[in-house]
Order: sequence, then C-alpha cells, then structure tokens
Amino acid sequence: MTKEELQKMLDEIPNKRFAKLSDKQLEWYANLSSNKKGQKYSQEHRNNISKSHKGKVCSQEHRKNLSISHKGKIKTKEQKEKISKSLKNKIRSKEHRKNLSIAFSKKIICYLYPSMKFFKEFDSTRIAAKELNINQSCISLICNKKRISTHGYTFKYKDK
Repeated sequence: MTKEELQKMLDEIPNKRFAKLSDKQLEWYANLSSNKKGQKYSQEHRNNISKSHKGKVCSQEHRKNLSISHKGKIKTKEQKEKISKSLKNKIRSKEHRKNLSIAFSKKIICYLYPSMKFFKEFDSTRIAAKELNINQSCISLICNKKRISTHGYTFKYKDK
C-alpha cells in the first residue's frame, strides 16, 4: 500500500485522530500494512526465546486464564499429531502413574440395592470393580446414571 492510498483511506475515516499524520508516520503505517504476516524470527532467536521461558513459574490465576483462552480452539491435524507423538512412549515411574490415577479418579460410594444402605467407599471404579468382582464399565454406567444397579449394588460419585 502506498502513502497516497493510505492517506486517502484515512481521510475517509470519520475519526480525526489520523488527520494530522506526518509523512514519516504515514510511511510507517504503509509499511506496517504491507507486511501481512508480521515479523518472522530466525531459528536462533526462537531458541533464545524458548530458553528464556524454560522454568518460568506462572501463578495459578495466570494458568487458569491460559486454560480458558485455549478452550474451544480447533487444532489442526498436524497439531494433534505433534501432541500425540510427544505423549507416546513417555516414560513414567510407577509412583508417578499411581499419583496420576489417584488425582484423576473419583471416589465411589457403594450402596446395597434396593435397600440403599451404605456398604463401602472406594477410591476409584477400578478398585471397586476388583474388590466386588464386577465389570468396571457397569460401575461407571451406574455412576453416570445410565444404569440403576448391578449384582445387588448401586454406586454414586462422592461429592468433593
């Protein structure tokens, strides 16, 4: 875009903020609008930026805001493949796997059916399934209210 084209476009805008721009300012805006994709950094510069961000500690509020801003964004097939590839074959210790399962599992309360008397509390559907010799998917269906009971028991997720 040339300076003349930009000046003509700015003259049509009702806001007079742009009315008194100097030639230097007009040239800067013209150059800015002609670079459609913006500045590209060299690989070395990108590596330096990456290193400077490594180990950076974010507040919980900042993490929450980042999470909210990323929700609902559609990922391309290439992005999904990159994420999948990075997570595959990741070596996790037994202790780490155990901590993950505890963090993501919900506590289950088991009741006798149909009397609805309290029977026992379990840390997860997997543990309840093993102890009661019931299919884990049946317990999950009951907790999600898609089934009423199985093997004389009914289950509910414990409120946190």
